[in-house]
Amino acid sequence: MHTSTENQTITVFMDRNEIAALIGVTPRTISDFARDGRLPAYKFNEKLTRFRRDDVVKFIESAKYHPRHRAAA
Repeated sequence: MHTSTENQTITVFMDRNEIAALIGVTPRTISDFARDGRLPAYKFNEKLTRFRRDDVVKFIESAKYHPRHRAAA
Protein backbone atom coordinates (compact mmCIF):
# COMPACT_ATOMS: atom_id res chain seq x y z
CA MET A 1 0.00 0.00 0.00
CA HIS A 2 1.40 3.38 -1.03
CA THR A 3 0.85 6.41 1.20
CA SER A 4 1.28 9.89 -0.22
CA THR A 5 2.65 12.54 2.13
CA GLU A 6 1.24 15.34 -0.01
CA ASN A 7 -2.26 14.98 1.46
CA GLN A 8 -1.16 14.46 5.05
CA THR A 9 -1.05 17.26 7.57
CA ILE A 10 0.76 17.28 10.87
CA THR A 11 -1.16 18.47 13.89
CA VAL A 12 0.97 20.52 16.25
CA PHE A 13 -0.10 20.52 19.88
CA MET A 14 0.75 23.07 22.56
CA ASP A 15 0.50 22.82 26.33
CA ARG A 16 -1.12 25.44 28.53
CA ASN A 17 2.24 26.86 29.67
CA GLU A 18 3.27 27.59 26.08
CA ILE A 19 -0.03 29.30 25.32
CA ALA A 20 0.02 31.26 28.56
CA ALA A 21 3.52 32.57 27.78
CA LEU A 22 2.46 33.42 24.24
CA ILE A 23 -0.46 35.64 25.23
CA GLY A 24 0.73 36.82 28.64
CA VAL A 25 -1.68 35.13 31.02
CA THR A 26 -1.34 32.40 33.64
CA PRO A 27 -1.63 28.70 32.81
CA ARG A 28 -4.70 28.66 35.07
CA THR A 29 -6.38 31.19 32.77
CA ILE A 30 -5.79 28.87 29.81
CA SER A 31 -7.42 26.04 31.77
CA ASP A 32 -10.37 28.33 32.50
CA PHE A 33 -10.72 29.16 28.79
CA ALA A 34 -10.79 25.43 28.02
CA ARG A 35 -13.26 24.63 30.80
CA ASP A 36 -15.56 27.42 29.61
CA GLY A 37 -15.43 26.09 26.04
CA ARG A 38 -13.68 29.18 24.68
CA LEU A 39 -10.55 27.24 23.68
CA PRO A 40 -10.89 23.65 22.39
CA ALA A 41 -8.77 21.16 24.30
CA TYR A 42 -7.80 17.51 23.93
CA LYS A 43 -7.63 15.44 27.12
CA PHE A 44 -5.47 12.41 26.47
CA ASN A 45 -5.72 11.28 30.08
CA GLU A 46 -6.40 12.76 33.54
CA LYS A 47 -3.21 14.84 33.57
CA LEU A 48 -2.43 15.36 29.88
CA THR A 49 -4.33 18.15 28.13
CA ARG A 50 -3.11 19.68 24.88
CA PHE A 51 -4.35 22.32 22.47
CA ARG A 52 -4.07 22.33 18.68
CA ARG A 53 -1.94 25.22 17.46
CA ASP A 54 -4.53 26.03 14.77
CA ASP A 55 -7.23 26.35 17.47
CA VAL A 56 -4.96 28.62 19.52
CA VAL A 57 -4.41 30.90 16.51
CA LYS A 58 -8.18 31.06 15.88
CA PHE A 59 -8.79 31.80 19.56
CA ILE A 60 -6.30 34.67 19.50
CA GLU A 61 -7.76 36.07 16.28
CA SER A 62 -11.29 35.90 17.72
CA ALA A 63 -10.18 38.14 20.59
CA LYS A 64 -9.10 40.91 18.24
CA TYR A 65 -10.66 44.19 19.30
CA HIS A 66 -11.84 46.73 16.74
CA PRO A 67 -12.79 50.00 18.45
CA ARG A 68 -15.53 51.97 16.79
CA HIS A 69 -14.58 55.31 15.36
CA ARG A 70 -16.80 58.04 16.67
CA ALA A 71 -17.88 60.81 14.38
CA ALA A 72 -16.76 64.26 15.35
CA ALA A 73 -19.50 66.29 17.05
